[in-house]
Amino acid sequence: MMGVNASGLRQTIDRYNGFANRGTDDDFGKTGPFRSVTTAPFYGLKASLIRHTQRNGARVNTKSQVIESIQITDSHAAPPVSIDSEKVIPHLYAAGELGNTMGWRRAHGSLGNYTIFARIAGENAAKERPID
Repeated sequence: MMGVNASGLRQTIDRYNGFANRGTDDDFGKTGPFRSVTTAPFYGLKASLIRHTQRNGARVNTKSQVIESIQITDSHAAPPVSIDSEKVIPHLYAAGELGNTMGWRRAHGSLGNYTIFARIAGENAAKERPID
């Protein structure tokens, strides 16, 4: 009914259940706890993120540091660059709608993202030495 290849889905579930039984995830490196997928009923749904260009915030890296400037390149011609390798403004952090979630684009429904990046910003700012 979902238009998913049944044998491929079965292989994926069997692989995941193997990880759950061993307590290690070889695909994504997740740590437990794991719960195997074995007891019916099962439900599926199609989910997707709505993405658009940034609305209000400065670009930030994974530490919530504000990235100094934007580098616009032809995405088909240039290899991707990690946002953590871009130059940041020292001692400046941003989160919530002030800080665009990790780079160029962000997802709608971002309350969880805002909360997580506010915590990341606070933790990293607290590690900074005071400006003399």
